[in-house]
Amino acid sequence: MEKKVSVERVETKNPFTQAPIRSLDSFAPGKERMELCEAVRLKVNPQRKELVLVYPASGVDLANPLLAADPTLLIFIDSRSLAKDLLDEIRRIGGNVNNLSQSGNRLEVNFEWERRERKLIFRQLEIGKDTLKELSEEIKGGYDVYFEKLTGGTGEYTVREIFIRNLRKGGFSISDAGMGESLGFEAIQLEKKFSEVPYRFGYSPLTLQLKTADMPAVKEILDFNEQLLGLEWLRNGALMGIVGEKAEKSLSYYRERLTKLRDFVRSGVFPPDVRKELEKRTVDKLYDAPGDMSKVWNSMEAEVRHQDSLRYIAGGKLLPRDEEELEEKIKAMESSVDRPTREQLERYIERGREIFREVWNQQ
Repeated sequence: MEKKVSVERVETKNPFTQAPIRSLDSFAPGKERMELCEAVRLKVNPQRKELVLVYPASGVDLANPLLAADPTLLIFIDSRSLAKDLLDEIRRIGGNVNNLSQSGNRLEVNFEWERRERKLIFRQLEIGKDTLKELSEEIKGGYDVYFEKLTGGTGEYTVREIFIRNLRKGGFSISDAGMGESLGFEAIQLEKKFSEVPYRFGYSPLTLQLKTADMPAVKEILDFNEQLLGLEWLRNGALMGIVGEKAEKSLSYYRERLTKLRDFVRSGVFPPDVRKELEKRTVDKLYDAPGDMSKVWNSMEAEVRHQDSLRYIAGGKLLPRDEEELEEKIKAMESSVDRPTREQLERYIERGREIFREVWNQQ
């Protein structure tokens, strides 16, 4: 049975001038985050329209989506029981709870923040194939902004497909991962400084994308993107090693995976124009692109990458991991005796190109 609960109206001080809180779920944005979110809002919602925002694996992170998109309806989905924490968070960021109702795993909260009436719908769901029906019901009417931060992705293709298909054309994706290529999204550029460490957004710099088209075969394109990413790693020697016997194993596995990708792309599941784009991307990434020289022992590229990693640790106040342990892992990885010389990597890349010509040109 649905419960109606009256809530005492409490005036709260806006805390955005306070120091950042080192919690994964709850924090007060510092100067850089406020600046980043405002730059995003000016792209996403400059006229402060009434928008619907969806946030999977949300925790109680209300501040980021409110600042970056100014939505009037927020749909949060998380596997944890967060009803009380969300009410506390609304008040903590300077909002006033007007009323709420709860039925089963669904909570609705009407609240005021920054002189606008808003609604939060929270669904306690383990996001996955077993909850696809409930997830689809909640967002089937369409929504305007997809928001994702510190999730590491939403898992299965069928789940991500639902989020992509229900995002309205002209809507936006705001995330630290991006939706992926060939899915009908166009990258929106922000100032270069927003990709630097002080402005880090979750695991990576913030990625802002505009949905320009409703694409066919979304689930299959997601599958392709993941296969291609794995092949890029293999092709650059990032899995098994590229010297001696390890190189032979890596290249053998690369041939096997490349053959699988070729057969998938040419299986008839993609419309001709989509297939043409996917084939071009494959050639660009696996044949035309130079090798990743940051993997070379003592190279300038490796040093740049190492210093960037250390700056990321130093500036990433919201990283959900132990910083010292992460730094030690990076140092160990980058000082490994298995790291190749430039000549070894270039030779390995060229052998990969030979395999590519053999496999990809085969009809």
